[in-house]
Amino acid sequence: MNWTKLARQDDLELVHRNGKTLTSGRVDMLALDGSVFWLIQDNGKGRAMFLPDDDVMVFRHKRAPNRPKF
Repeated sequence: MNWTKLARQDDLELVHRNGKTLTSGRVDMLALDGSVFWLIQDNGKGRAMFLPDDDVMVFRHKRAPNRPKF
């Protein structure tokens, strides 16, 4: 899996292949080849790195207009 269509500041929801929502947040950094990205998770859960081996589906959401930037 490669995430080349993602961009910094995209709002995402990550869902495991079994259908369980893992986390949501905003893209902090991503590899140029789309092989890995870092997410600033919502609700103060910190920064997390995601790789293709994590077996997650990524859904992009429209940015909320009143959401503070980091």
